Amino acid sequence: MMEIWYNKTDKGEFCVFNQWFEDYGEHYYFYAFRDSKKSEEWLKYGVYRSYKTARKYLKKREGDPGRMKRVDQLPDGLTPIQGRQRNNGTFTVFFTPYNQGTTG
Repeated sequence: MMEIWYNKTDKGEFCVFNQWFEDYGEHYYFYAFRDSKKSEEWLKYGVYRSYKTARKYLKKREGDPGRMKRVDQLPDGLTPIQGRQRNNGTFTVFFTPYNQGTTG
């Protein structure tokens, strides 16, 4: 089950979510930000091992997300992660449309 935290402020929309990658047997946390005045698209994803770390970097890079609430689904325009590959000890995350499959 995906865990999703979300909040909307005057600055924009903030989201932190986790996702299970079956091929690696691990959960990863991602953050996303959408500026309410500049963009219709979600920007600046990060890949982290915990909710606390993802939220810390979201706050540091995009501003205070305020009190985030647990929600049942991702906000409009934000899609789950579809794939990931290891490359010399680092991770590359691919963001593709959700209708190409599911990741669990």
